[in-house]
Amino acid sequence: MNKILENLFLAISGTLLTLMVVVVFYGVVSRELGWSVAWTTELGQMLFLASVFTGAAYATLKKAHLQIGVLSGLVKGRFSQPLLEGGQQLVVILFSAAVAWFATANLMDGFRYPDISPTLGINRSYLYAIMAASFTVIAIHGLYRLGHIVVARGRIQ
Repeated sequence: MNKILENLFLAISGTLLTLMVVVVFYGVVSRELGWSVAWTTELGQMLFLASVFTGAAYATLKKAHLQIGVLSGLVKGRFSQPLLEGGQQLVVILFSAAVAWFATANLMDGFRYPDISPTLGINRSYLYAIMAASFTVIAIHGLYRLGHIVVARGRIQ
């Protein structure tokens, strides 16, 4: 299941990033040719943000995200490795759950008070849905890894 999620988020993030590059390239070329295409800047920004959030979920699934290195350095040797990793996962879970919660709240507010983009005419609050989904995946994966630490009482494989 983890491999399926990894591939899904890699495909989504890669597609969004590719689309962003194409849109920005089109915007640059069209400006050089004197064409008026204001929507490219706005769409490029939205695609960039969406690719960042899905990329964060992908990095977490691949265990390639940054750990809390400063905290690890301060307490290294005072706690066992499983306890330290469990504490790091707990921080990731709490942070991700909070971000997902507030992103969902902002999405709901966006339905009541839409933030319509001037050139594309779409509700920008939809970006919060991508943010909420990505951080929910990060939190769930953190719970999975924390459970593995507790059950295995050893290093995460």
